[in-house]
Amino acid sequence: KQVCRHWSVGSSYDGWVTAQKREAPRVVPLIVERLRKQMQTLKDHQRCGGWNAFAVDGSQLACPRTLANQEAMGDLGKPDGIPQMSLTGVLHLGTGLPWDFRVGPGTDSERSHLREMLDGLPDDSLLVADAGFVGYDLCCDLLREKQHFLLRVGGNIHLFASLGYDYEVDGRTVYLWPAHKQNKNERPLRLRLIELCDEQKQPVYLVTDVDDPDELSDEAGGEIYQGRWPIEVHYRTMKRTLEHHTMHSRTPDTCYLEATWAFLGVWLLQLMTACQVVAAGADPRCISPAQARDSVRRV
Repeated sequence: KQVCRHWSVGSSYDGWVTAQKREAPRVVPLIVERLRKQMQTLKDHQRCGGWNAFAVDGSQLACPRTLANQEAMGDLGKPDGIPQMSLTGVLHLGTGLPWDFRVGPGTDSERSHLREMLDGLPDDSLLVADAGFVGYDLCCDLLREKQHFLLRVGGNIHLFASLGYDYEVDGRTVYLWPAHKQNKNERPLRLRLIELCDEQKQPVYLVTDVDDPDELSDEAGGEIYQGRWPIEVHYRTMKRTLEHHTMHSRTPDTCYLEATWAFLGVWLLQLMTACQVVAAGADPRCISPAQARDSVRRV
């Protein structure tokens, strides 16, 4: 108030929410840009397995069972069930910090959210995702955007080991070519297969567009994929440690705003902590969100 004397101080909750709805499209991108700029000061922690790698994953948040929320967010399960909203986040694996996110109704797909965030990824970065993101159309979009990727393949995906081309490498060259794409005479997608074993000695299959093992070795691919755990920790931090597993707003628009500011709040808390941890000579991925929360609350 003393700095900007022409500003007026709001006095009602409705006015505050109205201002949020009006200003969020302008303010949120500026905040995200500022947080990313601060992350770039952590220069010694930018790469994971030799790559500037990012993990993507989604989660669901519960919302109050109001008629407006139920109508807007879709029926996920029982007709009178709890409305759910979707949250898809991208995390930078070198620092374990968020990079981007999207919120929407529970009927939104993680792949659609990811498509919206592709422009925000740096050039020559590597996108890492679990089996839920593997699909012909999404891989085509990633290749079109020249976005490198490393994706886990689940049992629901069929890969062709050979189509008879001269460049094929046995045990490494595979093709993603669903039957409905074959029927439309669309070309097969040539990918590279990386086969690993998890801690229980069970096979793990990854596919990538990086064909040259000198650029991305099997060992580096495994290290990067296993390093995607910060995104799981982030959702646990947001939903459990900071108790944002359920929204409190009675309308869809305010639910989306609430989730947006909750995500930004966790991002800021983790970034503040990571900067202090790095200054002390430690790894930013080893921060304790609970201790950070308690320290901020004491202050």
